[in-house]
Amino acid sequence: HGQVVHALVRMRALAEIALDVRAWVGTFRDPSLVDAFLVAREGITCEALLEALDAIVDDVRREPPAESELSRAQARLELEGLQGLETAAGKAESIGFNDVVLGAPGAAFTRLDAIRRVTRSDLLRVARRWLLPQNRTLVFGRGGGGDDDDDEDDEDDEGDDCS
Repeated sequence: HGQVVHALVRMRALAEIALDVRAWVGTFRDPSLVDAFLVAREGITCEALLEALDAIVDDVRREPPAESELSRAQARLELEGLQGLETAAGKAESIGFNDVVLGAPGAAFTRLDAIRRVTRSDLLRVARRWLLPQNRTLVFGRGGGGDDDDDEDDEDDEGDDCS
């Protein structure tokens, strides 16, 4: 339980300094990027967000998530995948996308099977291979500073956008 508590503490620390945290991994057949998007709270810098995120990634490279966390993530991904197939439009979109992009109309189910087979050791191996500082590109979007007052509703209360 120690690793879970440690990870939760680090995630809570990130949540306290970020207004928004999102990440996305491509689902295509070719290698893909992991995109992370963070928005800082007022007075917090991109560097502070990066430090908090790096601490979480360092933890993942040392020890994979607990089996219960992996199972929850797999269930969540399976649910998201299947919910997209609830409507005729969702089915058509999935079949069309997978046929055009991957050349396999049923690739959504192949992906679900692959997700179900992921193990803790798979996550650790991938994290140690790919989640390294030298493998990333950082883009910091800094808010404010301009005299462009076209928009009366500027979001001056937000901090930096850090992708």
